[in-house]
Amino acid sequence: TAELVSVRDDRQLWGEKYTRSADDVLKVEGEIAATIARTLRGQLSGEEQQKLARGATADPEAYRLYLKGRDFAAGTVVEMDKSVDYLQQAVARAPDFALAHASLAEAYTRQAFLRGSGRAEPASKARAAVARALELDPDLAEARAALGSVLFYFEWDWAGAEAEFQRALALNPGSRTVQEEYGNFLSAMGRLDEGLARSREASLLDPLSVGPVHDIGINFMARGD
Repeated sequence: TAELVSVRDDRQLWGEKYTRSADDVLKVEGEIAATIARTLRGQLSGEEQQKLARGATADPEAYRLYLKGRDFAAGTVVEMDKSVDYLQQAVARAPDFALAHASLAEAYTRQAFLRGSGRAEPASKARAAVARALELDPDLAEARAALGSVLFYFEWDWAGAEAEFQRALALNPGSRTVQEEYGNFLSAMGRLDEGLARSREASLLDPLSVGPVHDIGINFMARGD
């Protein structure tokens, strides 16, 4: 059961009940998103309809594995290894799942950056994963952010990295991943106020995510606060 309610006057704008099999959950999610968008906007352009499905998969198990990979993306070495394992399983099941490839690139990048040794292999795998994500969908915001992180951490191409982060932000300002990665980059560049604003926005978009809160703490530490 899904409903859209105006919080201004507690008025229901739209409601619907769905009876489907568990395998149809992703299709239902897409239908709900499209219906709500039409209810608010009247009509969706062809480009907007494509954006609703951007980076998605029709395989519920691949999507579950992707979510598990996201759950373990930040944490101990063991947890980061789990993240990579789940995301590898996701792309194995659904090779065209662009969002999972982008997340796999992010996971490899985080591993290579946080570990004090053995960075060459995960860095190479990160580059391959982000290349595949962009091949599948060159306008996927999370893939652009993943490329920005690769340029930032491994190539030291500050201008190129920021260009990718800004492109990702323009494509999807509502992505926690985009806001988080760009905020981390800005703070590392010494642009602490800009970085803090992005990290806070990421935390608002996903209050249960560890990464943005960690970045906020690092930002204050850089200020000596």
